[in-house]
Amino acid sequence: MICSLAELGLEKESSGIHRFELEPQIGSDVRPLLGLDDVILDLTSTANRADALSMVGIAREVAAITGAPLKLPSPPAIQVPRGSRGSHKNF
Repeated sequence: MICSLAELGLEKESSGIHRFELEPQIGSDVRPLLGLDDVILDLTSTANRADALSMVGIAREVAAITGAPLKLPSPPAIQVPRGSRGSHKNF
């Protein structure tokens, strides 16, 4: 198939027909050459799995299934201002 990257929906504008740096073999899968070889996980959580209702829960589940290490971002430190003691009223 002769297409530009814009016709394939990979770029907004294209100057013409896309030429690969390496000549692909006829009939070979072109997705790796275009960077389209991502893995997609289609997940559905059920009501009895409350731990899978968050991104962290899903990350833990996927890490457990695949054996990959779990990498969670570190939350930023919370800075509590000093000197505000006693500025609130007790009701």
